Amino acid sequence: MLRKLTLSKKVFFVLTPLFVLTFGAVVYINYRFQEDQVLQQAQNAANAEASSIKKTLVYMMVKNQQVDDKYLTQISEPGGDIENLRIIFHADSLHLLEEYQTAERMKRLHEREGSVMASAHPASQKVFATGEPEWIMTCDVSKHPGLAKHDDYPLNSLKAELPLKFWTCGKLNVVLPFQAEERCQTCHDVPQGFVLGAASMEIPFGGTITAIRSNA
Repeated sequence: MLRKLTLSKKVFFVLTPLFVLTFGAVVYINYRFQEDQVLQQAQNAANAEASSIKKTLVYMMVKNQQVDDKYLTQISEPGGDIENLRIIFHADSLHLLEEYQTAERMKRLHEREGSVMASAHPASQKVFATGEPEWIMTCDVSKHPGLAKHDDYPLNSLKAELPLKFWTCGKLNVVLPFQAEERCQTCHDVPQGFVLGAASMEIPFGGTITAIRSNA
């Protein structure tokens, strides 16, 4: 039957599938590129926020020998592109020098520990043992009802892999460790690199993902 077709029709039937495949490949590549851009921006934002907080905490400890509770309350208030930001730690793992272990200070630290750890993501505990950042994709169906619910999807590296269920995810849970520096030894009896605490935060991007899907 193909022999009876004119040359122009033969060309049409041959090139059309190739065009469709090429167009589909371009759409797919562009979609994955946008996924990568969203995750990279989220990673940069999380790292910048955690770095800024750590510098402030170290400054407060070195200058005033304690962290201002008002500051911790302020950074945890809703607003901006980062949600549920909190500083997580274990009071007994801070290894404060003996002169700083006053009854009032330790009582305040234990109370603060209980409140923040109770609301922290389950994966937050891993950061104290490994010292490695935790990146967890999850879906917040309450804020993005159009997205399918699924189990959290942990990532070892945002650069090395993209989540297979990225398009169903609503936010990225991030836990970034605060590792001791030389200055930290002014108040803490720990070696450099010891995990004193971490910044835990959520970066929502359900709306961005919906836009990417629509464009694709």
